[in-house]
Amino acid sequence: MPSPFVEPCNKIYVDNLVKIIEKLKKHDEAEKVCSDLRFCQA
Repeated sequence: MPSPFVEPCNKIYVDNLVKIIEKLKKHDEAEKVCSDLRFCQA
């Protein structure tokens, strides 16, 4: 089974990021995750 760190662009990973953002509600964390998602989609 592939590691989530090897293949971070799967749906489960993105869904988890959304949940984390909703829990944290911090601007800095949201900015970091947005950057991660842009990198992921590149």
